[in-house]
Amino acid sequence: MISHIIVSGEGPSDLGGSCSGQSALSRDEDFEKGPFFYLIERMLNKYLPEWNKDIFETVPLSITYVSHGYLGKQAKKIVKGQGKYALAGKNDEHKGNVGKLKQAREMGRLAVEHGCQLAIYFHDTDGKNKDKNLTSPIQSKIVKAVDQGFERGEMNAGIAMIPKPTSEAWLICSCKNNYQHCETLEATLSGNDRSEDNAPKKVLANCLGVDDCDNELLTEKINNIDLDKINMPSFNQFKDDLKSAIEIVCGSVEN
Repeated sequence: MISHIIVSGEGPSDLGGSCSGQSALSRDEDFEKGPFFYLIERMLNKYLPEWNKDIFETVPLSITYVSHGYLGKQAKKIVKGQGKYALAGKNDEHKGNVGKLKQAREMGRLAVEHGCQLAIYFHDTDGKNKDKNLTSPIQSKIVKAVDQGFERGEMNAGIAMIPKPTSEAWLICSCKNNYQHCETLEATLSGNDRSEDNAPKKVLANCLGVDDCDNELLTEKINNIDLDKINMPSFNQFKDDLKSAIEIVCGSVEN
């Protein structure tokens, strides 16, 4: 049964944060949901077994939020008897993503400590997105590092939520030609917010006919997208990994 999940994101415009803005670790009423947390909620409602969803009518899903910053600080602490993580060398498969691996490791440990059945770590595929391959090694390397971090934290239902290039791309998909050719957005959009014409935030705002997309507008858009029509490699991977994690915990998953 899934009754308690833990999530970690980059800030209020993705998964959310503390209501007060002061706490790096918040739970339930102290957690202010960000736009893309509502996407997680929609997907849980879609893929959780009916019996698990029925439980929420009497016992609501408990949510713990932890910031990347808090996880990073925890990762720097040296626990006697456990040693340090070696820094990534030139041939290390996680070079450039060791920090994310360590954060996911600490998140996995927190999940186990707090009795969470699912852990979801969010991070955009930042950068200038020079790689034009649809299956970007940058994105897949982040996923692999986060997955291994959860494994080292002994969390077997940890999920990497890694949009390419950013989460806005998933929403642009619903605006572009009625969900057609969405996969090309991952190769054509820039991962650089300073891009004048091709930054996902600016492209999405243009699609919606606004100057800027605030959290309220993003949430409204997320609550109305067709989850079955989005066909993008990074979204599909998150969806498949979430369904696999649900099946690990619950023994079955809705399709």
